[in-house]
Amino acid sequence: MENKKNFILKKTETELNFSDLVLPERTLSEIETVNSALKQKSQPSLLLFYGPSGTGKTLTASLLAKRNNKNLWRVDLASVLSAHKNEVEANLSKILSKGREANVILLFDEAEALFSKRTSVKDSHDKYANIETAKFLNELEACNCFAIFSTNSKSTLDDSFLRRLRFKIEFPMPDKQQRFQLWRKNLSTMVNAHVQINLEEIANDYEITGGEIHNIARKIILEAPKSVTNSRLSNLTKTEIQKRK
Repeated sequence: MENKKNFILKKTETELNFSDLVLPERTLSEIETVNSALKQKSQPSLLLFYGPSGTGKTLTASLLAKRNNKNLWRVDLASVLSAHKNEVEANLSKILSKGREANVILLFDEAEALFSKRTSVKDSHDKYANIETAKFLNELEACNCFAIFSTNSKSTLDDSFLRRLRFKIEFPMPDKQQRFQLWRKNLSTMVNAHVQINLEEIANDYEITGGEIHNIARKIILEAPKSVTNSRLSNLTKTEIQKRK
């Protein structure tokens, strides 16, 4: 079995393009600003993508890397922090070393694991964690790198950490019209085949993310897509929503 430390950094790619993104105009505009910063090589830059799971944060990071001919390395913070104390510093050093490479963007998933609010220090481990976090962030700022932090809940992040970020971009739940676009994109082969499903009705009835819509579409396409009904699509959607609990 591979050592767990090998999973701290994982290269992440996508076959999709920016035309596949379905986001509010404000979010798309802010993403273009980030893209301009990447093109101008105005580094170092630390930024935050925040919003519910499945709203396009990781996809957008992958697309930014793809457009700018960079490699996106996703950091598994859970693996970093679950290591023994004497391994944490080595793990963080490994991440910094990768971030210094000229063609790399770092993506820190679930940033709250490392940069959450710390209202009190209960024991020596908490004190150690605080010191290591501050040290790592200082070194990350000092190195010539571009880092994206991703979180489902911005409110859990430490205020001093948030003040260091150049960009903070929200990825909200899609509205009804955006959900309809996402359904059409994910079920394009079925829509073009004139399958009798009412996507407007489904988009109106269920508040669901693009990631969840993608999961449902994959199930449908693996089944018998020509025989799918609104009832079947509705049941699959309800099941997907139940997974949040």
